[in-house]
Amino acid sequence: MATLPYIRLANSNSSLDKRFKVLQGSYRPSTTKTQSRRRTLTGKADTQEGAHVGGYLFTVKVRNLATGTDPDGATYGVLADLDTLFALKNPNGVPSNTLFFIDFLGVSRFVHLIGQMEKDFITPYHDGNNSWVYVNLAVEVVASL
Repeated sequence: MATLPYIRLANSNSSLDKRFKVLQGSYRPSTTKTQSRRRTLTGKADTQEGAHVGGYLFTVKVRNLATGTDPDGATYGVLADLDTLFALKNPNGVPSNTLFFIDFLGVSRFVHLIGQMEKDFITPYHDGNNSWVYVNLAVEVVASL
């Protein structure tokens, strides 16, 4: 099985399809147990179990270029691309909020970006080729291919 030096995110109609560099050690697969839990009037636990949902937490390193492409290659994403993907919110729209995700092993899944998109500017320059940003992201698996 081949290992890729990037992950890939694309919107549902492939009008935005980019590779992203993930910081070593930041790529963390996760599983969330969906459940509700409360105490009854008698003090007993009342737990409703649901599905286990897979996801990933990771930090990507991108350039803060308003337009254009990463100098490392036309297919690498920049901060504006992540902002566009994160802003998708209509499940019935074109493109929808469901993204196509390929991990380091080349495994494809449909995912949703969830939670917060945290940006950390790591250079004194805030725009241009020399401006780098770490972006923390979380995705939840909607379906595997």
